Amino acid sequence: MALARSVKLAPRSNRELMLVSLENAREEIPGARLTVAGFVEENGELGLPVVFEFPVYNYYDAVKTVGYLEEMSLPYFSATGLTIVRAEGTDDVRGRIEGSFRMPAGKVGAADGN
Repeated sequence: MALARSVKLAPRSNRELMLVSLENAREEIPGARLTVAGFVEENGELGLPVVFEFPVYNYYDAVKTVGYLEEMSLPYFSATGLTIVRAEGTDDVRGRIEGSFRMPAGKVGAADGN
């Protein structure tokens, strides 16, 4: 039986939160290749453009991958494109999701820093 522990995490910057979310997504999506651009800040939001390319073994896995990214909350993932393609003459099917991790550019959290 696992015991629940209270862990006090050090505050992280918005960029660190995005990079941790990126790493978590990479680990959650088996066989994924990622292409990441630099951070962008516009209209009060910080963004990290990313492209996920991953093998698609069946419909369920593809939907699960999209669902995982769509369920993220802070930072959230904003998809701008989804492509699923079968390589000509093979059974190799690849998925590609384009989008960016996004969150407010300013400090996130309670006014008193807690």
